Amino acid sequence: MTTGPAAHLAAERAARAARDSYGRLLAILSARTHDIAASEDALADASRARSNAGPPTAFRRSPMPGC
Repeated sequence: MTTGPAAHLAAERAARAARDSYGRLLAILSARTHDIAASEDALADASRARSNAGPPTAFRRSPMPGC
C-alpha cells in the first residue's frame, strides 16, 4: 500500500466521509430491511472489504465526453 503524506490525507478523508455518511447509510439500509443489526453488519463488512482492497488501480472513463 502507498505511504506518505498523500496516502495519509486520502485515508483521513475516506474515514471522515465514512463517519459523516454512516447514519444516513444505516437509515437507508434499515428502512429497506427493517433490521438495524443486519444493516450495521453490512456496513461494517463493506468498510472492511474496502479497507482491505487497497488503492484503485484504474478509473472508469466518463461515458459523457468532456466530463
